[in-house]
Amino acid sequence: MSLVTRFALLCLVLFAALGAGIGYQLHNLVQRRETTAVANDMIVAVRFGAAGFNSLDSSTKSRAATALEAGQAVGAEAVYKDTVLYDSTGHDRGAPVPVTGPYRAALAGNAGYADLRTPSCACTPAARFLLARYHRLVAVYVPISIGRVPMLAMVYMPYAAISSAVAKDTQTIAFTLAIGLTIAYLTLFRLVSRSSRRLHRQMDLNHQLALTDALTGLPNRVNLEDRAARAIADARGGGSRVGLLLLDLDRFKDVNDTLGHHVGDLLLRAIGSRLQDALGDAGTVARLGGDEFAALLTDLASPADAERAARALLAALDAPFEVDDATLDVSGSIGVAVTPDHGTTFVELMQRADIAMYVAKDTQDRVTVFAPDLDTHSRSRLTLLGDLRRAIDDPEQLTLHYQPKADTRSGAIVGVEALARWNHPTEGNIPPDEFIDIAERTGLIKPLTDRVLDMALHQVATWGAAGLDIHVAVNVSPRCLLDHDFPAQVARALAAHAVPVDHLELEITENAVMSEPGRALEILDQLARSGITLSIDDFGTGYSSMAYIRQMPVHQIKIDRVFIAGLADQGPDAAIVRSSIDLARNLGLTVVAEGVETQATWEHLAALGCDTIQGYLLSRPLPPDVLAAWLRQRDQHPPQRPTSALATT
Repeated sequence: MSLVTRFALLCLVLFAALGAGIGYQLHNLVQRRETTAVANDMIVAVRFGAAGFNSLDSSTKSRAATALEAGQAVGAEAVYKDTVLYDSTGHDRGAPVPVTGPYRAALAGNAGYADLRTPSCACTPAARFLLARYHRLVAVYVPISIGRVPMLAMVYMPYAAISSAVAKDTQTIAFTLAIGLTIAYLTLFRLVSRSSRRLHRQMDLNHQLALTDALTGLPNRVNLEDRAARAIADARGGGSRVGLLLLDLDRFKDVNDTLGHHVGDLLLRAIGSRLQDALGDAGTVARLGGDEFAALLTDLASPADAERAARALLAALDAPFEVDDATLDVSGSIGVAVTPDHGTTFVELMQRADIAMYVAKDTQDRVTVFAPDLDTHSRSRLTLLGDLRRAIDDPEQLTLHYQPKADTRSGAIVGVEALARWNHPTEGNIPPDEFIDIAERTGLIKPLTDRVLDMALHQVATWGAAGLDIHVAVNVSPRCLLDHDFPAQVARALAAHAVPVDHLELEITENAVMSEPGRALEILDQLARSGITLSIDDFGTGYSSMAYIRQMPVHQIKIDRVFIAGLADQGPDAAIVRSSIDLARNLGLTVVAEGVETQATWEHLAALGCDTIQGYLLSRPLPPDVLAAWLRQRDQHPPQRPTSALATT
């Protein structure tokens, strides 16, 4: 029995009980009203008989006449022959009369009546006689006065007239009550039924949403886990294998940053559809979130079958995607785990496939099948994450090295760039690309940036106290450009170390601005208005448009080392460098070239009009004290021309 049916039956019982209760109470009320009306008419009739008909008003005369006629219908001889007047002693001709409530009230001067139903309750022989005939009477007790002697009269009325009136009124009330309760019941049932249908539809929708990815319509992680659990259970007795493929798209963030999240969402839908078409009935494709997809494979004979399916999925992504008038190339990396070789539960397969996927990304193999020795790689990565949290606040582990920058024409040092170094207590020096990548992925990049900024400004203040006037450049995480408090934080750090604002340069990447241009440009405007120099780092490797570059309140661009390395070949890299310098000139920006390693490159840049150079030719990144000594030595032997400054110390 459904919930609505049970509710309907329960409400029917309750409404029936309510109707019966209300009907019973109304019936009693009508009965008392009709009985009281008849008794009042009889009281008037008796009193008029004692007081005289002519003394009554016309309305009372009419009521009295009606009452007398009703009394005559019983039998006038019975009523008036045996209805006698009793004095205040309660006796007549020596016959005792039972003293009842209405009798006692009448002797006290208050008229009343009693409902007589059986001969045993009759007060007089006349009452018993009439009850035998009519079965039910109304006995009316009326106080009267004969002369000055207080008396009472007893008159008996048959109940038939009252019963008829009660039945008629009760039928009307019952009909009205039944109609009203029926309408209320049907209305309530309709509302409940409609609400129930809506709730069931919402429950079905919620269940579907709970198991489906809202963007792509593919199964989500919960759905995938449920299907995997059933597939693994079914495969245990059959000797087949279940495979889990974990796919992570490469550089998908660039799509969102460059073309917007709307295009990114459309691309994800297209990717999900293509993956499912490629897999067909061989398994299930699910979206786990972000740019991560998973595929569940059943009835596999070996891990090699899962690897072939993974490569087929990647091959399906090779064809470009046409999304919102843009042609986009998509690639990814897949980690593969198979039961029972790599695990016997969904959780184990996910862990192993995740490890294999990261290895595929690191090694650029595109597809990697899990192997036990890969787990060490994952565990070491997790260990580094925990160690990095502690290293950020440990001056013995996290240090800064500084690479000088020189004026291209004179060779004079114009500033340094602060570069983080991590000296792990057991692993030794961790490459910056490795721990910065971990910080970017886990959210540690912001506290790391804050720490580097504080250390760099402290060092500038220390150098200043020692007589060295040095400007420092600090790389800024993209997350900082989404933090409205970042400009105030930079201002507080400058004030805390008493460093002039023009001694700080912040380097940002093009993609950092493109992630959320509106907010990033607002933050950059605040920084620029405060007097801080802003530089676009790795210029030429991002995806920013000229429109955004023109809007950025920056002061210089840094041409990436990948273009500087090919400058001597006079190929495409040289054209990019020359165009970048010309663009900067037209926008009123200065140019820094990083990665300068040869004298010929320096001279070529000077000829093109580049303002500043940075690279191993000038110096490698140096610890603070070594850099101070290096600067003092250059002050003692200042270069006379650019070529004389090319010798390294």
